[in-house]
Amino acid sequence: MEVQMSDTSGQPGKSPAPTAKPEGSELLDEGSKDEGSKDVFFDLEDEDEGTTSNSTSHSLSDIWEQGFQEQAQIHKLKNMLKSKSHEQDNMAQQAAETRKKLEEEQTRVGSMEQQLKRACQEKQQSQDLLADTQVKRRSLESRLVKLREKKKWAEQCNTQLESKLQQTLIQCKQLK
Repeated sequence: MEVQMSDTSGQPGKSPAPTAKPEGSELLDEGSKDEGSKDVFFDLEDEDEGTTSNSTSHSLSDIWEQGFQEQAQIHKLKNMLKSKSHEQDNMAQQAAETRKKLEEEQTRVGSMEQQLKRACQEKQQSQDLLADTQVKRRSLESRLVKLREKKKWAEQCNTQLESKLQQTLIQCKQLK
């Protein structure tokens, strides 16, 4: 809405006081210099219609408000785009970190699997060695039992031979 100020100097040859304009109208004034924008604005000095100036002010105000809303919406969309871009960057960074951790874990799992495989092989070797040792122990125990039996038999034979020897010695002494 434009407000007309009257010339307060009262002196001839002086120009009238400047016209006060609504806030932001300088942007609209610059746009009105374009050839294509002349059709949008009404003649503000048309004296036949008393409401033309008021309706034009509302139209300019509406256009200004619409332009401001569009600028705000563009700003909001740019911020959303930046946010989405940052979100994608963050997700990509998180994915890279997760991949790195996964690779580290897979390396650890591979190392642990090798250790487990070696431990299983060592366990199997120990079990095989234990089985072989038990077989040898049983064989040795069996041989020991046989040797004990032979020892017992040898002791019995020795006792019998000693007694025969004693008798033979006695007989030899008697013969003499």
